[in-house]
Amino acid sequence: MRTMSIASHEPRVWRRAASVLAAAASLGPASALACGFCNDAAMRRQHWETSLAMALVVGLGVEAIAYVLYRVVLRRETSYPRAPVLLMAGFATIVVLIATEANGTFMAATFAVGLAVTLVRSLIEDAEFGLLVVAWRILLVVLVAAAMVVRSHPTQVKTTALVRLAVIAPDSWGEAPSGWVEEQLQARPD
Repeated sequence: MRTMSIASHEPRVWRRAASVLAAAASLGPASALACGFCNDAAMRRQHWETSLAMALVVGLGVEAIAYVLYRVVLRRETSYPRAPVLLMAGFATIVVLIATEANGTFMAATFAVGLAVTLVRSLIEDAEFGLLVVAWRILLVVLVAAAMVVRSHPTQVKTTALVRLAVIAPDSWGEAPSGWVEEQLQARPD
């Protein structure tokens, strides 16, 4: 009797999981994307800090890619596979997409949690690579996320983006400025 290892089935499993993820993403109605965009704009109008979720996704994502490249270049094997947890985070993000009508802030926060879990587990499992590697990985996440948050600070947002945000989700409807977007628009000479 011929037996097959789980590793020989692995590519099929990942292809099947990717096709299920793509099918789940297509279940969300097209109108939900518009609703999610408006919800994101309204949330951003009230609190510019909501961009932190996306900053964490970008920072943690950059770290994940950089760490894989580091391991490939130095030919180091890891004892912790991140892909299954990230796949589950992707499924959770799809559920949030459908439940919140594609609210990007909630979707980013969900995926950021999955990325953060894999980072922490990977730091623990791969601690034998050295304290310097751990420090660089954490520093990379902090620097990229901080740069993204600084870039989304009201004083750093371009005027065209402020106008777009003001048109999509107006706060005061012509009354006195009531939000950071209108205050920034009135304070700028252009």
